[in-house]
Amino acid sequence: MVRLRPFILHHWAGHYTVGTSFRFDLVAEALALAARHDSSLTDVVRTMLILNYPAGRANGRNAAKDALATAGRALALQPNDPEAHITMAWALLFASRPEEALTYVNSAMRLDPDYPNHYALFSAAAHYALGDLRAANKVLQEGLRRDPEATELLPVAASVLAQLGRRLEASALVSKWKPGAGWTALETAADKYFFVVRWEGDKARLNQKLNEGLALAALPIDATVEKLAADLSDGQGSEPYKTARYLGWYGAAAEAAVPALIGAVQSGNRILQKEAIIALGRIGPSAKKAIPALAALVDQPFIGFHAKQALELIEN
Repeated sequence: MVRLRPFILHHWAGHYTVGTSFRFDLVAEALALAARHDSSLTDVVRTMLILNYPAGRANGRNAAKDALATAGRALALQPNDPEAHITMAWALLFASRPEEALTYVNSAMRLDPDYPNHYALFSAAAHYALGDLRAANKVLQEGLRRDPEATELLPVAASVLAQLGRRLEASALVSKWKPGAGWTALETAADKYFFVVRWEGDKARLNQKLNEGLALAALPIDATVEKLAADLSDGQGSEPYKTARYLGWYGAAAEAAVPALIGAVQSGNRILQKEAIIALGRIGPSAKKAIPALAALVDQPFIGFHAKQALELIEN
């Protein structure tokens, strides 16, 4: 039974997060094995099933409520089980309650001082949801020091570093995550990366931000805001809509590119307009100069929806 626990948790919270295919056919087997023992593992696995398996959210079920209740049963059965604590943290993260989640992560780490790598992953996720990128980075770097082969930490650590503006360090982690991969493969990997915590409610955009940070970490290091903005203004490159998209990955750090993006919004090229509008929304309040250009498009077909969303992000 002791051996079964780390296998399930590592597979689910580790390998699944780095984009490998998840073996849902193992779920029934794991539950059958766990049910033979009077332990919290049955409810731990059931909680993870609710949090990840699409069928667990069907028919209008309240997945967060179900996950919290099931994780609570695991804790009640074995209060000193670190996996029960980390699973409760996972459920709380899903329910957009990161501060409470962090408490359970910390208790899991105290109960198991030799904790596996995914504990650091959930700790970083809690700090990330609280908006503390530096604390998230500290946890991830400590995790990588403890285990330099902790591949499940690499994409999240790279994303956080990129969002902190430390692109050289982020790029090095991406190279370790996907050794030898070219830009096209890295862009695809970043776009398809699936992080095991799926935030909902007011935290729903965090998953997208995490993927955008990873894409920024994978972007060639010479693709600076200044160069991309100049390329966009000068019409350089065969796919200017991609240039606009890349600028959006920088978030507020791309403020200097706002004039170039406004020009793209006014270009009349619908594909380019869409990417430029989305990028301005991602830049947020620092893109206030774009408000008149965006407001002029809210009633337009195809791009009006994106203009409204961008205005909300910029004005709030």
